[in-house]
Amino acid sequence: MKISKALTAALMLSLAAFGNAKEYDLSIEQMFEMAERNNLRLKVSSANADSTNADVKAAKTAYLPSLDLRISASYNGDGTITDRDFSDSFSVPIPHFGNNFGLEFSQVLYAGGGISNSVRMSEAKAELARNYYQLKYLSGIL
Repeated sequence: MKISKALTAALMLSLAAFGNAKEYDLSIEQMFEMAERNNLRLKVSSANADSTNADVKAAKTAYLPSLDLRISASYNGDGTITDRDFSDSFSVPIPHFGNNFGLEFSQVLYAGGGISNSVRMSEAKAELARNYYQLKYLSGIL
């Protein structure tokens, strides 16, 4: 008795779900486009491929020179000098404002193939991500 009630309830729920379904008139191309657009695995694979392309660009920036600029300013008060037993003290004038400027330019001349190998490795990862996307595309669509 309980099983038949549960089966009846499940049947009614499934029929209600199918009753709310919409009917579409789609061509085959539109079905493939809809399947591609709504497939979450394809979206994840596409985002992964895009991020690996960004990794390739980031690895190639190691070939570029870098320029660093450092600026600092400081304020110093007057100094006070005392005897060892702190009995006598006097002030010494010190220049109050100080500044420091630094500009550094660097370019890697030789890295032992490290930069080119990291670029090749990131390009291989990007190719792998693109192939994985194609695999997910073909397995999800077909």
